[in-house]
Amino acid sequence: IESLTGFVGFSYSREPQSGFTRDGQSIEPIRANFFEGGVKWQLFEGRALATASMYYLERQNIAIEDPENTPEEFFLLPLGSAEIKGFELEVVGKLTQNLSVFGGFSIQDSKITESDQNIVGNRFANVPSFQWSSFVNYNGAGFGLKGLDLGL
Repeated sequence: IESLTGFVGFSYSREPQSGFTRDGQSIEPIRANFFEGGVKWQLFEGRALATASMYYLERQNIAIEDPENTPEEFFLLPLGSAEIKGFELEVVGKLTQNLSVFGGFSIQDSKITESDQNIVGNRFANVPSFQWSSFVNYNGAGFGLKGLDLGL
């Protein structure tokens, strides 16, 4: 299939964290590894592109705000490490001269993999299991309203 292309990607990062634990220890930088692989497929004679990918993200040295902080305190608590595994499907395209669409869906599983707290195996905070997004844009030039776009 000529319009099908595979891709792979990897990244490594270190992110400094500012703050200290309650006993005055500094917090190590967050370290992260990210792997992704998938395929891209052109549709409708090149007017649309679909992407399917799988990914894996590992973050180490995660710190959170100490739950024992008073309103005046900003101490951190080492949380540990977490991983996120997922699948993503995305479609973008310009279906007509004036109509563009975007849609995406992802399924992800997150969990805490290492911690001094009693939370290993728990889901990582603020990572949804499912996500969906969609957007449709119509260019008003078809109705003589050049420069006006309507989106939903």
